[in-house]
Amino acid sequence: MKIKKTHILALILSIALFLPSLMTMSSCGKKDSISKIVGTYINLNGACSIGIVNKKTEGKAEAKKRNYLVTFDEENRIEEVVFFKDKTNDSGEITQESIKGEIDKCYVTREFTFLRFAADGAEYNAYRDEEYYTWDYRCDDSYQSFVVDNATGKVYSLESVGSNCTLMQGGILADGVAYTLSIDGEELRVKRIVDNPNIHVYSVCKDVYDNLFVCTDILDEVDGKSYYFKSTWGTSFSLALGSDGRMYAIEDVDYEDYRVRYFDKNMQLKDVEEDLTVTMPKITYFSNLSFVLKNNCLCTIESGSYFYVRAFARNENSIFGRPLFEKDSMGVYTPDEAYIIADTVFGFEEYTGEVCAYDWSESGVTREEILKAKTCGKEENYLVATAESASATKKYKIWMENGVVKTELIKQTIYEEEIFTLQALN
Repeated sequence: MKIKKTHILALILSIALFLPSLMTMSSCGKKDSISKIVGTYINLNGACSIGIVNKKTEGKAEAKKRNYLVTFDEENRIEEVVFFKDKTNDSGEITQESIKGEIDKCYVTREFTFLRFAADGAEYNAYRDEEYYTWDYRCDDSYQSFVVDNATGKVYSLESVGSNCTLMQGGILADGVAYTLSIDGEELRVKRIVDNPNIHVYSVCKDVYDNLFVCTDILDEVDGKSYYFKSTWGTSFSLALGSDGRMYAIEDVDYEDYRVRYFDKNMQLKDVEEDLTVTMPKITYFSNLSFVLKNNCLCTIESGSYFYVRAFARNENSIFGRPLFEKDSMGVYTPDEAYIIADTVFGFEEYTGEVCAYDWSESGVTREEILKAKTCGKEENYLVATAESASATKKYKIWMENGVVKTELIKQTIYEEEIFTLQALN
């Protein structure tokens, strides 16, 4: 079953900071309580996304907020995850409230879902970036971490893999050693990626064809379906995993001339198709570049003290080089923040407060002002902008729907007028 990547879901009820629990249960007892989900199953039938919500505990006199692992279906209906001891008849259920700990991290890849439970309460922040949810999957007295097979819903412990794990789209880094994970029957198979301990692995990524791309400090070779290469940092060559699951190679062949190709199932580089739409929101391996390809044009986003946004039309074959932005003093568009939602680039300018959406074709770039705000941030697949006025605070959700920018007021605080009547002293 395919589970969409949704680390922190759209309908977050609130944000809370959990203080350590004052329960008298020992750390060992809490660890055992969390570990009882090993070997259980999660029902993922009908789920299109999975993540964390923070809400009040139901059915208790003194309701307290806690984190819950939930699934969303296609109609955005929430269902709290329950762990079952038998996958065939939903018997022996373990609810999250019966566990002496809370979910505090969740990360989804194409094949697996990774979970971390905190024994002494969980800290939740809806505006954590994606990278935060990929590291520090520990197994100790304070935390227990697990991996779920998306195909079957079976839960495995990460304790046998390593005491501290960092997650990657194609593998896992456990105690400084890189491994791939796979399922063999009902067992979790862990295989070391590079046997030579003198070679350092920086990152691993797997594409839709099950090709493995491994960034190392010294290797530069192809071995079957594994592509080993040195870090591309500081070079004109970048790799990016596209929203279609293919791995793309973006090469700066000349100043502001980019060649874009993809790796096919045989690990061969092919020119990108005409009229292809694909987003590469985070370049893999040591780069601050992101890309959006659509309308036979390439938009590049470079993060730094500003976000440098450029757009180029296709010249020939896979070369994109004709600038589409009108040249200003910088030659590019430089918002304070830039975000990719669906296949659209949004910018936020702190000084003017403008939240804008940009679109482009071979004829040029269009700029649409959405609203004015004081702050703007990205959730999983939408923006949240907060606007302030003399009498109110308004929070908006901004997203794309069928190629159209949509906005919705999701929260409003009205400040009542205060009038004082003063009497003079005699």
